[in-house]
Amino acid sequence: MDTFNSADMDLEADLFSSDNEQEVLNDRDMSSISSSQFASTFHSEFDAQSLGRTTSSVRSGGTPSEVSTLTPSASGSQITWYNRSSQRRSWIWRHGTPVSINGKAFWRCGLCRNNPKQYSCGSTRHPIEHLRTQHRFTERGILEPDSQNSIIRQAFGNSIPRIQFNKDTFKQLLIQWVVLCHISFRQVEEPSFRLLLSYLSATSASYTSIPQSLPRSGSTVRAWTMQLFLQQKQALIILLESPCTIHFTFDLWTSGNHLALLGLVAHWINQEGKCCRALLGLRRMYEAHTGENQSQILFTVLQEYSLVHKIGYFTLDNATNNDSALLHLSQQLKDMGIKFDPIESRLRCVGHVINLVVKAFLYGQEFVSTNDVANDEEDLDLYAQWRKRGPYGRLRNIITYICWTPQRREEFAKITQEAQPEETAFQPIAANLTRWNSDFKALKRALQLRNGFEVFIARHMRDGLQNDQLDVDDWAELQDIVNILEPFHRYTLELEGHRGNGALYDLLPTMDYLLEHLETAKSHHTAANSTTHLISSILLAWQKLDKYYALTDSNTAIYAAVALHPSMKFEYFEINWAEHPAWIESARNKVTLLWETWYVNLFNYYTIQLC
Repeated sequence: MDTFNSADMDLEADLFSSDNEQEVLNDRDMSSISSSQFASTFHSEFDAQSLGRTTSSVRSGGTPSEVSTLTPSASGSQITWYNRSSQRRSWIWRHGTPVSINGKAFWRCGLCRNNPKQYSCGSTRHPIEHLRTQHRFTERGILEPDSQNSIIRQAFGNSIPRIQFNKDTFKQLLIQWVVLCHISFRQVEEPSFRLLLSYLSATSASYTSIPQSLPRSGSTVRAWTMQLFLQQKQALIILLESPCTIHFTFDLWTSGNHLALLGLVAHWINQEGKCCRALLGLRRMYEAHTGENQSQILFTVLQEYSLVHKIGYFTLDNATNNDSALLHLSQQLKDMGIKFDPIESRLRCVGHVINLVVKAFLYGQEFVSTNDVANDEEDLDLYAQWRKRGPYGRLRNIITYICWTPQRREEFAKITQEAQPEETAFQPIAANLTRWNSDFKALKRALQLRNGFEVFIARHMRDGLQNDQLDVDDWAELQDIVNILEPFHRYTLELEGHRGNGALYDLLPTMDYLLEHLETAKSHHTAANSTTHLISSILLAWQKLDKYYALTDSNTAIYAAVALHPSMKFEYFEINWAEHPAWIESARNKVTLLWETWYVNLFNYYTIQLC
């Protein structure tokens, strides 16, 4: 082990200590003492000098009743030394002793020579930080000096000029941070991270001021975050003081650390006419995910931002508890004398509608209760269920079989590289129920690696794939499925996020196009004598999409968005609904009523403001 440098330890203690007290080790020359020798010597001196004979019975294994009371401190506090409990397993007890001060348990550092630090036994975080920064001790032992840190400290401690930037050193430090802290490789692409580094490089701060500004623990970062959040929340409340109604989206999901969270986002037009959006709340749900429980959270957040009188529309997925949430919210608003229609104000996420249509096409009517993948490789019942879904079900079984072990993955990749050397991807994609478009991507990859699949299936015909063969007709049907799903995949991507598409006026044209696409596919495959399974799947998809198309009649805002669009107007309905004149008249009447009820006064307000 390398020798321990006392100068480095002294400087580290001075830089990172909260009271800037510099640690003095000993008068002896420490440069020739190894880390292990230093630890042994330091413990011996502490035992002999700091505790003396008063604690010998405790250190020799005395019972808790064999305690020794020290002289009261200047403040009059009674300090008692306790025998360390056998249940204390943290490594900090190798370098400290438990004491009781006025009935409260504390950890007292055994390495501090003068005025030893003591921390509450309720947490090991502060003792660990003290041992690391003041004494360079960790669970693994004494920290060895870091030559790079030493150079950096010296450079920041001196006046200008400092050390010159070294690209290799920076690269090594960056990689070290990424690897040891499990940071995503893409973190370096984050603008806020790059801005932070740019700010540090532009400042003239010394090496002492930077670590003193860094938070000592995660709780400090949390406190900073909450403080900034409350400041920004007040600023957001001011921004939301627009005369326009505010529209919302909310959704429930489970976080990576298994917390049930409900997120609520506001969308509005500010006084400059710009479309704005902001996250209003990300609240935990402690109870069941019922609509009533969701409405309680929604109502609370809306009250905090003073928005209960400005509620417009909610765009949500198609879960039934969302319907229930708006129904309960309407009751709460009614009690306050506020009118809110939970049906008219409930818009549906078109991406979620498309996802449900695709699931109906691929999985049939019972897809909701269908498991994603087998929990056991020998789950023959689940394999049989997927097999009933035709060629795509058998393909899923094959992909599950391949992905079940690393050895099969490697074998498949090797086969594919030999059979299709021109390809750049050699692994199948496993679809699942929760990721939109994953089935489409799995199918595309399978068709791309068809030669590899065929060789692999032939080799494992007797090992478990004897019932999941794919012949020429099966591969042709898989290609037909991809052709049918391609528009659904394209529209999902075009309408997601904030790319300029996905506005309310895009909803009806999208659904009209997809309905026509399915009708054309049904006619084509019926004439081509395709399998009954494929034709039935197309019909199921059409029925699912037609169901949600009919539900658009409950939302006048959808008709209004089309009617007010310069390139569509009411001509869109006259052309696409030419066979249904009653639909056209109903849409016209609803849009007129919406204007007179909600927006004519708002139009007059803005006219006065502009004048």
